[in-house]
Amino acid sequence: MKPKISVLMSVYDGEKFLKESVDSILAQTFTDFEFVIINDGSKDTSAEILSSYNDSRLKTFTIENQGLPAALNYGLNHCSSELVMRMDADDVAYPHRFAALLADWEKAGCPDVFGSGADYIDENGNYLWSVSVPTEDADIKAAILAPDGVMAVMHPTVVMRKEAVLASGGYDPFFLNGQDFDLWIRMAARFRFGNSAQRLLRYRFQPQSDTAMAIRHISDEIRIGNYMQLLSRQKKILIDAGVESIWHAHRDIIVHELQRRADLPQLFAESMALRRLTEIKILFYNGNKIRGILQFLRLLSLFPIKVMKRLMGRKVTDLTPYLLNVGEVKHLVAQV
Repeated sequence: MKPKISVLMSVYDGEKFLKESVDSILAQTFTDFEFVIINDGSKDTSAEILSSYNDSRLKTFTIENQGLPAALNYGLNHCSSELVMRMDADDVAYPHRFAALLADWEKAGCPDVFGSGADYIDENGNYLWSVSVPTEDADIKAAILAPDGVMAVMHPTVVMRKEAVLASGGYDPFFLNGQDFDLWIRMAARFRFGNSAQRLLRYRFQPQSDTAMAIRHISDEIRIGNYMQLLSRQKKILIDAGVESIWHAHRDIIVHELQRRADLPQLFAESMALRRLTEIKILFYNGNKIRGILQFLRLLSLFPIKVMKRLMGRKVTDLTPYLLNVGEVKHLVAQV
């Protein structure tokens, strides 16, 4: 008999917080689930930690390192339930998370993607602040699709219909960062979203997380958040026009043109300002106010416009002027 839900986690070198995260799932008050964990080629003791468990609900797989989106696709194919609950290997679920989320999901009419708010914690598990999210489908989609789009659905909090995710193409392995936004923006055209008003997850903010590293380095494949949003929006233009095949066949050419058109230093500065402001906020919440003030003043001197824009509630630059219309894309690839 299939379980009510499949819980899906991918871990890569996550030994520091993995046990706490796994234990928080196994301790759920709702117990009708399987726990699919993909060890994405970890080089630390993550595999040993996973093998130490003797719980029939666990289904663990070890694969060569491919990155989070590819690992999640692999895991989806091994989820036996139609309902898939996401979990990250450094977060902590409250014991009532599954029971509460499923109850609110049913009250909301069983949307295809349904998440919740979260309580942010630092590396040591100390509470920082709480994050709430819009609860209605229209508000969530408006936030996702806005020119300065924001993340209105927190990826590690969601329960989602496996069939809907796969029908939307699953996770795109190209998006090593921002794979959740890329998925949501594709799903928004056909499927329904929702969020619980409750905060059901302790979301860990790590200075050396994938997001932190992504905004600190610019290379041939820039992994800063707003740049990845730009690529997702360009891809969606082609999907909406029924020519998604052009993206897959000529992605490198399209990406190169977007890099030429976009103001990359501006996008980098914007992402850097956001990340640094969050780290400064953590210093204040942890009582390091003097250090926080000094870092804020330094950041303000480096990125004055970006910092002020962030403080006024603006999220990301309107990326629309950088995007190529379908005709421009076709003309571009025809030159090859």
